[in-house]
Amino acid sequence: LAEALNRKGDTTLAMFLLNKGISSAKSSDRPAGYERWGTNKGIRGRVNLSPVTIPAGVDKNNFTAVQLAIEDLIIEERALELAFEGKRWFDLVRIAERRGDPAYLANKVAAKFSDPVQAEMIRNKLMDPNSWYLK
Repeated sequence: LAEALNRKGDTTLAMFLLNKGISSAKSSDRPAGYERWGTNKGIRGRVNLSPVTIPAGVDKNNFTAVQLAIEDLIIEERALELAFEGKRWFDLVRIAERRGDPAYLANKVAAKFSDPVQAEMIRNKLMDPNSWYLK
């Protein structure tokens, strides 16, 4: 939901859901239509993790840059939450397709390999979106 809201343009609500939830927001900041979410503790808040923020260096006046930074935070959180469950591929493909940037997927997958030659071979293969799916 946080990813969808972020892409819809509601970056504030996406950050609430990613961090400590709507229940942590001041009542004046709680969005209309989300009353049932009033007890939501957020993704990080439910396990007492510190909130994440938009990284320094991101131009907060550039909406697209903020949106991409939040998307990166959400995908990083999903990687931690879904480690070893085989769900990461679908996230990486979805984001790479949405951004129109095959390097996003290629770089993330290549980073897993300690052998630089093998990492570069994998990266080069994944730069072609036709190699992302079985024929």
